Amino acid sequence: MDMTYRVSKNAYIELLADMVRRNDSRPIKLLTTFLLTLGQMAAVAVLYATRLEGRERVFAIVWSLLLAGITLLRRREVSDKLIAALEAAEQTDEVKYILDNREFLAKKSVWAIGGDGWAYDIGFGGIDHVMAQNQDVNLLVLDTEVYSNTGGQSSKATPTSATAKFAASGKKVAKKDLGAILMQYEYVYVAQVAMGADQAQTLKALREAESYDGPSIVICYCPCLEQHIKAGMGTSQDEMKKAVECGYWHLYRYDPRRIAEGKNPFQLDSKEPDTDKVMDFLMGENRFASLKNNFPDKADALYAKEVEDVKARYERYKKLAEE
Repeated sequence: MDMTYRVSKNAYIELLADMVRRNDSRPIKLLTTFLLTLGQMAAVAVLYATRLEGRERVFAIVWSLLLAGITLLRRREVSDKLIAALEAAEQTDEVKYILDNREFLAKKSVWAIGGDGWAYDIGFGGIDHVMAQNQDVNLLVLDTEVYSNTGGQSSKATPTSATAKFAASGKKVAKKDLGAILMQYEYVYVAQVAMGADQAQTLKALREAESYDGPSIVICYCPCLEQHIKAGMGTSQDEMKKAVECGYWHLYRYDPRRIAEGKNPFQLDSKEPDTDKVMDFLMGENRFASLKNNFPDKADALYAKEVEDVKARYERYKKLAEE
């Protein structure tokens, strides 16, 4: 029997209810594998509550939680209560088996964290493969727009006109739009955030990514030393806010669950930017400003291209949000 398939919540509840009525005695290990594969910790509690003293009381508590829909935190709460009940119960082989494997009872939150060099560039093939598998895994990308840990080399996340190693005269092509690429799967949760610009949107994106039963990626704007912010790294939160206000960085969430509701899965959270401020933002960071000093004959054209890239990116997102 294939134990990896998924069933709807209502069908699952009916299945458990029927098993409880019939006092199903199928092998404990097989059933536990089935339940944990489906990620329904509460159902495990329901099953084993029927084998303990005072099972009606425990059954009623856990069953009501299942019907209400248990969040990740409530799963942990139910798991802790179940373990306490099992520890106080007769130590049968079944009970010992569950206690020996208690670390698998609560749903795990799995996150992979890396920088833009990994996500946009040398590790992109692996990330694309992971996202394409449609498994419940979360990725957090700390986008500094340059290889921060290896000396400041240019990456595919580096924007037009920015200077970096291997792009000393300014990068000539636009930044790769990682989020837009992964949205094409239509079953990947994608968000772009900047904590200094909107803390509430950042928290909402992380919560939605965690709750989504499938692959998710949250791309975070992260100022770093290699950007050479003139005001200093102590102002990095303000720098994020400036980036969003001028349209250099955008805030959005793409939630595939909205498709089933007949809604647009793409939500543009940042307001219409004031692109007249783009040049002020660029000149506030020496990775851009140094281009004017070192390559004055190329600087103006590259700055103009970056401004156009900023405007074009916003228009694409705006169009997506209006569909």
